Amino acid sequence: MMKLTYLTLPLFLLFTACGSSGSCSSNTIATTPTSDVQENNHSESKQTYTVLAERGPVFLAKVYDAKGLQSTNANLGYSNIYHFEKRPVFPIRLEGGVIDLNRDNKIDGSDMKLDINMSSYSKVISPLTTMIEGNQSRIKYLNNYLSITKEEIEDRVPSLSSDNAVILSNACYKAIRLNYSFGSEEFNETVDEVKRIYQENFLTLKDTKRLALLLEKKVLESFETPVKDSVEVVSNDVSSGVELDNDNFIYSYSISDSIETIWSIPIGIKPKVTASDVAIAVSFAKEGSGSNGTVLILGVNISNGIVTHIGSVAMIGESSTSSKGSVAYGERHHITQNALSIVQGETLLINMGYIINNQDIVSPSSFKKVSRTDVAIYVSNIDIGGSRVGEMTIESDADEGLYHFPNRTESISGVIEIKEKRK
Repeated sequence: MMKLTYLTLPLFLLFTACGSSGSCSSNTIATTPTSDVQENNHSESKQTYTVLAERGPVFLAKVYDAKGLQSTNANLGYSNIYHFEKRPVFPIRLEGGVIDLNRDNKIDGSDMKLDINMSSYSKVISPLTTMIEGNQSRIKYLNNYLSITKEEIEDRVPSLSSDNAVILSNACYKAIRLNYSFGSEEFNETVDEVKRIYQENFLTLKDTKRLALLLEKKVLESFETPVKDSVEVVSNDVSSGVELDNDNFIYSYSISDSIETIWSIPIGIKPKVTASDVAIAVSFAKEGSGSNGTVLILGVNISNGIVTHIGSVAMIGESSTSSKGSVAYGERHHITQNALSIVQGETLLINMGYIINNQDIVSPSSFKKVSRTDVAIYVSNIDIGGSRVGEMTIESDADEGLYHFPNRTESISGVIEIKEKRK
């Protein structure tokens, strides 16, 4: 049996245990990075701000505020979550991107390039927020027209809001594309048309997320001229210098690179894998410093290539001066819920960049200091094509003591290096 006592980089040195319940924060958001995510304003104390984009989930878009401050993408862009490092100035604008039409968390030929620009005065960007432009009289108009509230428009993506929000978002998309002005006769006729499509086809459907998917397809079919610009090839950022081979690897980054680019770690898996109770450990040892650590992700369920559950995330660290610390987040915590995703159906993304940017123990900027770090990734219960390491145990004071990896554990290892900015 192999006993690991890896702890974490110097950044985790000030961890204070939150307990295995994950009660590190009272501000919890929902779910993995798809359109299933609701409001996410969990990091205001760190001056970060999260925006969600939906016309169907919009991936790989450019999202920026009124002063040009640009957001960063979650999960290498394969998500409708966009992060600002500080509170943006409204309105927020979105350009380009791809709609994940079938909501399978990847981009393929069945998906569609977004053919309108969108904007918002809230933390949600949709055709609905684009059409109302933050105008309260327009919100009141819609409330009278289809009994929709301000909260349904501005606080939740349509697929997690209400049937009326889904209907109006689709009507606004069509109106925007056809250049109909708000409240015009053409706009009202478009709302009535989409409402009629809903009543004739989906009136008894109780699942709002399913309604959003099906009504969206029906609305696209209603155009007299084609609107669907299929995505033939969308380049995957993980193939351009970030993807880690299931063997030894070495990657170099500049201190000017984003934390998510440096520390989000993709590894290959078999496409459409299904597995339960997967455990993942990412261990770090900073060369020449004596600092080391582990991030432990437990209770992961994957169904047909989609992450459906993550049980907890624990982080343990020790510095060169033997200072120790730990923290744990339970399944309802946003860090746990966004710790993993599957990109393009064949890459498991360990979203360390998100974890680092959102933990509130030490400054995330510490992770961008010049360093060379040995990294080892241990995974149980799914095939990553790595070396078999057999049984092993990881000490985790933050996650109820010891975690024992079974015989099926595989590992890959290598080096991540951060260098001075090139001139």
